[in-house]
Amino acid sequence: MKAESDKRDDWSDLQAAWQAQPTTAPDLAGLQREVGRRVRRMRVLGVANLLVAGIALGNCVRALRLHDRVPLPVPLVIALMLVVAGYTGWALWQRRRQWRAVALAPHALVAFEHARTQTTLRIWRVSTWLGLAVWLALSLNALYVMQYGAARQPPYTWAIVIGLNALVVLVCATLGWFLGRRLRRRLLRLQAMQRELQES
Repeated sequence: MKAESDKRDDWSDLQAAWQAQPTTAPDLAGLQREVGRRVRRMRVLGVANLLVAGIALGNCVRALRLHDRVPLPVPLVIALMLVVAGYTGWALWQRRRQWRAVALAPHALVAFEHARTQTTLRIWRVSTWLGLAVWLALSLNALYVMQYGAARQPPYTWAIVIGLNALVVLVCATLGWFLGRRLRRRLLRLQAMQRELQES
């Protein structure tokens, strides 16, 4: 009995010593600076996305005007325009409350950055799968034109175009995978900060 009591006392002493260890406080000032930098970067990327969307829509309008010389069916071009406009509007809507880095209380600051990181991860996932779907649609159209349409370009030209587009999709998917891993690590760090703030 005495041995068991001593053992319990040892465990209690170990637990007390562990709980008494000093913990590192969350670097909220550093997080606030980081949030400011990320919000500024997000604004630049938002403007760039709008420019890219405008160029894409302009090319689609040009393809509609030159439909006799561009081997893209009108329904496919209209569908591409809807995809570009819909995705751009959806991404902006996802960011609607994240364009300003206001001074927030510690809990609200961590929650803000956690939500912003989740939004970034969601947008990258959707853009990756959407890019793959667009590439498949354009590739199927190219194969159809090569097989049944009056293709004005030799088959190897279409093969090069399909291969280059596939390379672009693969590079974007790889970048999205690395970005996703980094964002998940950031989410874990922010969740740890939330727990530390709740315990303090």
